[in-house]
Amino acid sequence: MTKKEFEERTGYTIPDNRYSAVERMYLEAGEIIDKEAFCKDYKKHHDSLLLNTFFQQAEQLKEKLDSKREEIRKLESGLLNAATVMLEKAHQHLDDELYNTAINLIGLEKAIVLKLELNLPLREAERNALIEFMTQK
Repeated sequence: MTKKEFEERTGYTIPDNRYSAVERMYLEAGEIIDKEAFCKDYKKHHDSLLLNTFFQQAEQLKEKLDSKREEIRKLESGLLNAATVMLEKAHQHLDDELYNTAINLIGLEKAIVLKLELNLPLREAERNALIEFMTQK
């Protein structure tokens, strides 16, 4: 919904910075509420301290969630890098302990994919797991 549509539906003229908050609120409602219903409800409750507080808290929680997701992405990337080194070294030195540590870090499926990408030979258990995965329907 554009600012113009909003203003026509509500009869309110609001500054751009205030409309950006209204637009975020409208977009967050998603398909649950259409333009008409949103504007009607906005007219009824736009000055509600409680609803505005809840929306602000929801916005802050979304920002925190986005930040945590980015942290998780970085940690997963670090684990993948560490597991890559471990799998390479485990292969070079025939080190089962290092191999098992890498599997514990990222799981067998990701380890198999990494080993295929690195062109490392698969162990029999890995080949069996790959065959089982590929033949499941």
